Amino acid sequence: MNFEIPTFSSIKTPPTLKEIAYEEIKKSIILGTLRPGDIYSEQALSQQLGISKTPVREALINLKIKGFIDIMPQKGFQVKRLTAKEITDIYEFRTALELAVILHVTPEIETFHIQKLEAIIQEIGEAKDILVFLNKDMEFHR
Repeated sequence: MNFEIPTFSSIKTPPTLKEIAYEEIKKSIILGTLRPGDIYSEQALSQQLGISKTPVREALINLKIKGFIDIMPQKGFQVKRLTAKEITDIYEFRTALELAVILHVTPEIETFHIQKLEAIIQEIGEAKDILVFLNKDMEFHR
């Protein structure tokens, strides 16, 4: 007997509690819910998120590594306040990087790529929500 096996699409692994905590905390920083200068408790945050402290602690360590927060031992953490120089440095780095990428990909670009980019630019211009704007900006740069 020959049985036909159906084709399945692969199942995506659900996010871990650490990943969920990371995204929620990062979103709160971007939206300004967690403000620079204020000190926040890991325990209070884990209670608000409804999860244990371990995934929150791991998420905070990742946010520290990525420059979003400063961890203050025995106190908690605070959202990092960027200086004008740090902001300028970020924009200068991004400009240089994007120029290099443009020079690299331009010979390969086709009309449908340009049309897709134009559609994303249109969506960025219409974005009323900072998270929508940031997601579309990332999509454009990918």
